[in-house]
Amino acid sequence: MSETARTKEPRRACLADEAAEIRRDADPAEVQAIIEESRPVAAIGIRERLDLFHRILERERLPKDPGRRMVRLKHLIEQERANLAKREGRYRELRQFGLEALSDYDLTIPYSGDGLAALRFALKTVDAHISFSLSMLLVLDTCLASAHRELCGGAEQLTLL
Repeated sequence: MSETARTKEPRRACLADEAAEIRRDADPAEVQAIIEESRPVAAIGIRERLDLFHRILERERLPKDPGRRMVRLKHLIEQERANLAKREGRYRELRQFGLEALSDYDLTIPYSGDGLAALRFALKTVDAHISFSLSMLLVLDTCLASAHRELCGGAEQLTLL
């Protein structure tokens, strides 16, 4: 056997084995405490600074024509509602299954095997994504209502002439 072969560290277990060990060694009470620290889905709300979402929407370059703008906004609303449903499902999954809901990679690599930190971060991240979607939907709905008023207002003005 060569000198380098003898001095090498023992081969690390595969990712799945490491993740299984992290799950097995985690204190269920600590996992439950992290889950209880997180808010229920229904308690997650919109963000305070909606002006940021208006700026995000400005990048969409919505059509100037109110009818076309309404079509585009409805499409964006549909997409955001789908995103929200996925995010809420993922959040519920994390709260229900704890470490079991995390991938082997998430348990082993980003947090150096600290499964509790991985769970805490995953819950906070998905919470923030849900809040983002709720805020974006509010702004999109407001813009849709504005486009509708603009479209209807234009029709009323034509009738008056």
